[in-house]
Amino acid sequence: MIQFDANAISQHKLLEAVMDLESSIEHSTDIKIPCREIYLPVVFDHPDIRASEQRYMETNRPTAAYLPDNVEYLRTNNGYSTRQEVFQTLLKSPYLIVAVGFLVGTPILFPLEPMSGIVGQKYNPTRVSTPGGTIGMGGSLFAIYPLEAPGGYMLVTNLFLCSIIRGPWSGE
Repeated sequence: MIQFDANAISQHKLLEAVMDLESSIEHSTDIKIPCREIYLPVVFDHPDIRASEQRYMETNRPTAAYLPDNVEYLRTNNGYSTRQEVFQTLLKSPYLIVAVGFLVGTPILFPLEPMSGIVGQKYNPTRVSTPGGTIGMGGSLFAIYPLEAPGGYMLVTNLFLCSIIRGPWSGE
């Protein structure tokens, strides 16, 4: 996003300047950015997710396309035959944490292979409560709720209580 003063420069001149700057950037596919890989063990069909979906139906909205079972909605909406296919797709897909989201400590993950991934809508209206440790999905993005909080991302899975961290900063 660029903020500019229209009295100082016209939009046309600004766009020309931005395009000139962009064309002067040297393109490279050899860039290596140091990062670490984090493997998070997850639990599918966790009872906390079922309870949250049920509570939402009782208190917010009794019917919606994604109810009463978010995974079943994702299965049919994305053309998968079984729940296991949904789970395997989620497990095999690599993700990149691109931001810390709406609640401090909430990582937002972007699938690195979006064409082989899964997409789903957000809740409307949002939930009053999402169990801590839930991995939710809105559109094609994922969020990991670090603690119980309101939220609108579709409930997909829960984290197990530990994780394995590998990479240049973990000493491995």
